[in-house]
Amino acid sequence: MRLFFTLVFLTGAVLGLGYPWYVNNLSGYGIGEWTVYERGKGFTPVTVRLDPIDGSMRVLLDMLSDGAPLSPNAVSVVAVVVNHAGRSLLADTATFSAANVREDAPQQVTKTWRAFPGDFAVSQAGEYEVIVSDGAREEIPMRQITLTLRAQSETVKTDVVYAGIAAMAIGAIGLVISLRRRRGGPGGGASTASKTASEKSPMRWGRG
Repeated sequence: MRLFFTLVFLTGAVLGLGYPWYVNNLSGYGIGEWTVYERGKGFTPVTVRLDPIDGSMRVLLDMLSDGAPLSPNAVSVVAVVVNHAGRSLLADTATFSAANVREDAPQQVTKTWRAFPGDFAVSQAGEYEVIVSDGAREEIPMRQITLTLRAQSETVKTDVVYAGIAAMAIGAIGLVISLRRRRGGPGGGASTASKTASEKSPMRWGRG
């Protein structure tokens, strides 16, 4: 049973944790990367020519920081706007926090923080402008921000994620129960051993 519940837990981890990470980071194909912020130069808007064949477009932002000691609750926020033909297709904020920090290498102090401002649809061919600007909150020192666009990106299916989390819970509970039964319950191992020892002890007659 332990093997079964272990497989259930691992399957849940793939669906609940691995699946959304894959969809957010690797689904679709890359259109390109552009530097939209550099310390000392400020923010730079980017204009990209897109085609409807690209389908849904995902906006990813990677921020480089100097890795200075930070509060666990420290965040930096930038505003993101995507415009096309006088219409705003995306207007949101990107938040860089401890939840999405990635160390490039353990020996380096430079850290990379990833944020997902959102997706937008490419309905017609033409130039699309992506504007990243100050979000009025910089608790993490920003050194550089890189914009990445990924075309035909999938959307995370929440029912798959919920099913994965449920499978993880079932697998974990099943493992705990199977281990307790194997040990004979709390303290069961010791009591069973003592009982077996007493049963096997030879009977003595007379004065010994």
